Amino acid sequence: MSVYEHVASQPDGLRRLAAGRLRYAALKALHAALEESGMTQTDVAAKLGIRKSAVNQVFRGDGNVRMNTFAEYLHELGFEAHIELVPLGTARSETRELAQQSRRKSTLADA
Repeated sequence: MSVYEHVASQPDGLRRLAAGRLRYAALKALHAALEESGMTQTDVAAKLGIRKSAVNQVFRGDGNVRMNTFAEYLHELGFEAHIELVPLGTARSETRELAQQSRRKSTLADA
């Protein structure tokens, strides 16, 4: 039994897995936006008018970040987020495949 299957079999496992995947995706997007923007965490803190330690806390994934806070960070970095829905309990590999299919559909629709 894989770790994923073990966690998924627990009473609240699917909820915990879904929360973990969302948290991971949000942090990955935030770090990608920071890198793409060429800014530093210090720059973000200055633009938002907050302490660098508070920005660093968000980038480390400490605590629960409000949706508005996430959106404000992305805005200052020159980005916004897009969220896709997948069926409950979808494994990561299946999630990746669904995302690739969605991107292919979007590309075809834009053409």
